[in-house]
Amino acid sequence: MGIHEGSAIGFMLQYEPKMIKTFFSSVILIFLTTVIHIQNVSGSEIDSYNVRNIQLPDTLAVLNIECNRRIDLVLSYLNDKKITNEAALYRHLSWALGGNVGSKMQFFLEKNSNVAAWSVMKNDSIYKEMNSWTTPALKVWSRLGRIINVNNVYIGTDKIGHALGQGYSYFKIAYLQNGGITRALAYGEMTEKTYYGYTSTGIYSYADLVANFQGMRFWIHILYKYPDPLDSHAPGPYVALKDNSWIRLRNVDWAYYIDPAWDESCNQSIYRDERIAQKIIPRIEDTKERIGRKKFEICKTAAQKLVERYYPFHEYLFNKDIIYIADYQGAVIRQASGAY
Repeated sequence: MGIHEGSAIGFMLQYEPKMIKTFFSSVILIFLTTVIHIQNVSGSEIDSYNVRNIQLPDTLAVLNIECNRRIDLVLSYLNDKKITNEAALYRHLSWALGGNVGSKMQFFLEKNSNVAAWSVMKNDSIYKEMNSWTTPALKVWSRLGRIINVNNVYIGTDKIGHALGQGYSYFKIAYLQNGGITRALAYGEMTEKTYYGYTSTGIYSYADLVANFQGMRFWIHILYKYPDPLDSHAPGPYVALKDNSWIRLRNVDWAYYIDPAWDESCNQSIYRDERIAQKIIPRIEDTKERIGRKKFEICKTAAQKLVERYYPFHEYLFNKDIIYIADYQGAVIRQASGAY
């Protein structure tokens, strides 16, 4: 773990005027989101460490069924209105699945009684010492966000929001606006250095960035008009236009997208400054000691496969600890095979 360097404002000013406009629009949206969170006395920051001692039933089936149901509703609406252009398809799917102030799917998971979720009071979490107005979101929240089990990966419901909301922003920047993947990744880094991270909570979440990236891939796979950046055999297209009617060709399965890189206890966050790090890191270590460090071994054993899966984008998406472990594992394998 370390401290992320660089000026957020300087970073933001590298963008075109359209991107800066998007930034200030998003600041307003995040302000509204914060007000909502204050009223609910809970937040979107999660504690992925204390949950390691909790057994949650798998939510994958519920997530998949609801996602596919919403896609079907959008296709039915578009067909009834005889709307056949792709821009409208993306826009309506984004409204049904994503959204700017929280994701519709995220809200569904948080409110549905069939979804088993876990959350913790802030004072019982790794963020207990975070009581300064320099991190306003963590100051006002009394309860942290919800965590669910998706195909044996424990993630915050906010990660689904990132995938379907910010993932769509990545998709628009990289493909619909022809900005390319690098610009989409830079946009994501900017959001973590400002309103989604350092400014509101003091925390830069690599797991959020992974969810954003995988969400971008999901949006690519809707019509599959653009190449997948990781896998030439990725699932899709999910949707096609046939005889002037939209049809769904196959089910979405989120098990394809979600992996341990979405888990903040594996792909660990970093902090705005040393003062914040010194309040959180000791509590993380205490939690690992109390629960048992073996509970976190999956993070080490999965490191090399994760880096291989996300290459060459891993340096944008992973905490340097994962990359270091993966490099070590790769060196051991090469040495054992006589590759040196």
